[in-house]
Amino acid sequence: MNTYTISDKRIIINYNITVEIRTIEPKAIENCMVPETFHITPITRMDDDNFITYEVGDNKITVSKEDISKEIVTIKTEAFHPTVVRKTGGCKPCTNCGRCSW
Repeated sequence: MNTYTISDKRIIINYNITVEIRTIEPKAIENCMVPETFHITPITRMDDDNFITYEVGDNKITVSKEDISKEIVTIKTEAFHPTVVRKTGGCKPCTNCGRCSW
């Protein structure tokens, strides 16, 4: 089994028959003391004889290599850029995390 990590790409898996699209991307956590600085948990890709598994945290997607060869499933990648999600409306109680740009 081959295992390696991906920290700079988002994986998009398209199930062509059911028109389902699933996305898995590295987990980015913003440092609350240094805004816009992120700790990135990469995607782990595991290859064995029959399957490819992408996993990050609790999110796990397994794809059959047979489905890929029959073009039932297509996999593509895009660049991953962590972004800051600003909250609106404020938190109760405020924790001074900086998300609302206060």
